[in-house]
Amino acid sequence: DLVLTMTKSRRADAVRRTGGRPPEVSTLGQFAGTDAEEVTDPFGGGPDVYEECAAQLERLVQGIAKRLWRDET
Repeated sequence: DLVLTMTKSRRADAVRRTGGRPPEVSTLGQFAGTDAEEVTDPFGGGPDVYEECAAQLERLVQGIAKRLWRDET
């Protein structure tokens, strides 16, 4: 199992809730290979903030897909 979170603080919450046992818990950035990157919560922002968040998520998901593909082969 795999749990991906948008931020390190949410990752810490997920690890705490699982007692440090599986599933694997990572941030989207960590799993995509950009360890320091966190996804900014767009809540309350204007359309431009949501567009930036969507672009960031799209880029990270592409990195995650590449990793999963590589791990499958």
